[in-house]
Formats: sequence, C-alpha cells, structure tokens
Amino acid sequence: MKKLTYIINVDWYFKLHWVNRALAAKESGYDITIITHFTSTDIRDYFEGLGFNCIELSFSRSGVNPFLELVSLFKLYKHLKELQPNLVHCITVKPSIYGGLVANLLRLSSLKSITGLGAVFSSESLLFRLLRPMVTGLYYMVGNFDKGAFIFENNSDRAIFESAQIGRKQPLIHIAGAGVDVSHFCEKSVALDCLESGKPVIVLFAARLLKDKGLDTLMSALESVKRQGIDVELWVAGLFDLDSKNSYTEKEIQMLSDDGKIKWLGSVSGQEMPSVLNSVDIVALPTRYGEGIPRILIEAGATARVVLTSNVSGCNEFVSDKINGRLLDPSAVEEWSQCIIDIVSNPSSYQSYAECLADEVKTRYSDEVVIRRFLELYDTHCR
Repeated sequence: MKKLTYIINVDWYFKLHWVNRALAAKESGYDITIITHFTSTDIRDYFEGLGFNCIELSFSRSGVNPFLELVSLFKLYKHLKELQPNLVHCITVKPSIYGGLVANLLRLSSLKSITGLGAVFSSESLLFRLLRPMVTGLYYMVGNFDKGAFIFENNSDRAIFESAQIGRKQPLIHIAGAGVDVSHFCEKSVALDCLESGKPVIVLFAARLLKDKGLDTLMSALESVKRQGIDVELWVAGLFDLDSKNSYTEKEIQMLSDDGKIKWLGSVSGQEMPSVLNSVDIVALPTRYGEGIPRILIEAGATARVVLTSNVSGCNEFVSDKINGRLLDPSAVEEWSQCIIDIVSNPSSYQSYAECLADEVKTRYSDEVVIRRFLELYDTHCR
C-alpha cells in the first residue's frame, strides 16, 4: 500500500478543509498519516476512527524563535525518515516550507498547497516587509528540486511564485478552492425574501475571529445602515485563533454580543452550517489580506446567498463584481454600508448574482471536481 503523509499546522484546519480529500485518498488505496498539532483529543480520536495514523508535532504558527524552529525541523525530519512515505502533502506556509525542505533532503516527492500567501505578502508592516524576502528565499529552496509540485487555490498567488522564479523545477498547479459537498450545501430558501415579509435582513460573518478579517468594518457599516431606518442584523460565527496575536478574545466577542452589536452563534460545525446559511440573506467577508479562496464564500455560493467580499487575491478570483456578487474596499466602511442599502433597494439584481454564483460552485467548486484533481496529482507524483 502506498503511503501518503499530510503535514499541516493544526488539527481543526485539516478537519474543516481537508478531511474529505484524505478520505478519498484512503478509499483509493493510500495509507494516510497526519502530522500536526492536536489541539483536541476528540479531533485526534475522530481521525483515528477514520483509519488515519496521527503524529503530534507542534508548529509555532506565528513565532520566529530560531531554536524552536530548528526543533520543529529536526522532529519533522525524524518522522519523515522513519515513515518514508511515497508522497508528502504539505499544507499552509510553515508546513510547506519545512516539509518541503525535509522532503528534498530525504529525496521524497512532495506537494505544497499554498492556501493563501497571507499577511507576509500582502501587509506593508515593517515586520512583514522584512520577512518577505526570507520567506521567498525559503520557497525558492523548496522548489529547487525535481520531485513534487506547488498547488494554488488562486492564480494571483501562482503568478507571484512564477515572477519570483520559485519552483522552476516543479509545476505550479492551480486548483480552485477547497471543494464543498453541493448536495449538503444547497439552496432551501431564497435570499432577501425577508424584504417581502418585513423581516430583518440578516448578514452573516463566518471566519476565524482575526481582526484582519474585517468584522470591525462590517459592524460600522451596519450601524450606518441602521441609522437609515433599515432593519438589519449581524450574525457572527467562527473559531477563536488564540495562537495569533491578531485574534479576538472570547471576552471581546461576548461584549459585542451583550451590547447588541452582533448575534453570536459560536463555532458552527460543518453539519450545522447549511442550516445557518439558509437562515441568512447575505454573507460578508471584508478581509484585509489575501486568501486562498475562503471556504465560507464557496459554501455561501452553493446555498445561493448574496456574497459581499474584499477586492483582494483569492476573493476576487471567486467573485466577479456585479456578476455573481460584490467586491468592495475592505477598509471603506461607507462603501459597505451603501452596498447593503442598495441590496435592500434592488434585491432582484442581487438575487440573480446569488443564483449565478450557485451555478458556478456546482460546476467548478464541488467536492467531486476538486477531489478528482487531487487524486490525479497523488497518482502522478507518488514515488
């Protein structure tokens, strides 16, 4: 049996975005091992119940302590040397760099999934400007080996690698998004029908609860909309990412809920999300940094919700402005509030955007389409 090893920074991210692809690979005959940091014994038990082998390895996702980074690299080297997988699939930034370097050293074939280049490539803060050439150089080293490939969720990130001549010896492959089960995420109610019955327009913000995701922009925009006499509610769902200095705390979110600025839904599971989406009219994500293609936007598209998001990489590949949704400036509160006012004034146009996006998700972003592409890659690069 061929051995496929996934390397990813944290367990919940794999469960949310990657478990279906791993299951499909297992059903195709691969022996699956997941190397990650397990935040929950429940998640580890869940993976092991699916027949996956699990290895604990803690990645400092935002840290740059040289000693800790070397410890992580050494442990990863030990695990991969012992496992000797036929293929290594590295997901997100540090696993792609560290896993790619170790795989090269051991002469293992590796796939590196770039699920968004994040703040290092989009932020103009001094820290990230200093880190950018170092990270680019590490990616260059990873790609300077003839076994493997880089995989991108959007073409903007792919173009950055191409212009930097990263991966000259490896193909740069584009596979759009994570894929969703379109039989599970389907339209069971019509977005904006609330306007005919006098019910409030409900806007959903669902994401990791990082401040750069733009919740503050959305709250300010909706306060402006309410001052125009429009009945609108903001529902918030998401995971706290306390490993990030940029995360909201539970106390901060609870205060916003207590003040009536949001309706706090907590962490919504994949099983619960279709019901939540069919209860709202608009899904809004004013993220300030480049994404892969945010899963919540794909799920919103599948359920024919009106999608508003930022004109940043990833989001602007999924949404075409005024065709299947709206692309807005993530820091322009007035633009967001005016857009929501326009939705209330002209709902039929936005309903047609939502239906157009639903059709695109079915043809380009379904689990069936995405999983098939990954299985083809596994078979091609497995050594």
